[in-house]
Amino acid sequence: LEDYFVENSEIVFVSMGALSENIELVVDSLRESGEKVGLLRVKCFRPFPMIQIAKTLENAKIIIILEKDVSLGVEGALATEVKAALQDARERPSVLSMVCGLGGRDVTLKEITEVYDKAKGGQTGPTWL
Repeated sequence: LEDYFVENSEIVFVSMGALSENIELVVDSLRESGEKVGLLRVKCFRPFPMIQIAKTLENAKIIIILEKDVSLGVEGALATEVKAALQDARERPSVLSMVCGLGGRDVTLKEITEVYDKAKGGQTGPTWL
């Protein structure tokens, strides 16, 4: 895992791969505006670091999972695993999972910011971008 301003953040993005680089730019911009936001980059998916993720995200109020994959059902594999890791959390955060960038489509900084706004506005559950 790679932690980018997660410790004091109320809202945390969780992602993997190259998508995390754009999220990091959005986090920098939002933090300049006074937002308490961070990024948790998953660098190794298997074995899935459930305990470390649960501990790292224990203070987050909102989690935004952005990923470029779909697994069985409605959401991506990362969302399924992160939600399982948070199953025993004292206070379960709101989770917005977003599947995006399928087929190699770019995910813009503006789109990532819009997802942040949706999560901050109370939208939860799985969705597609």
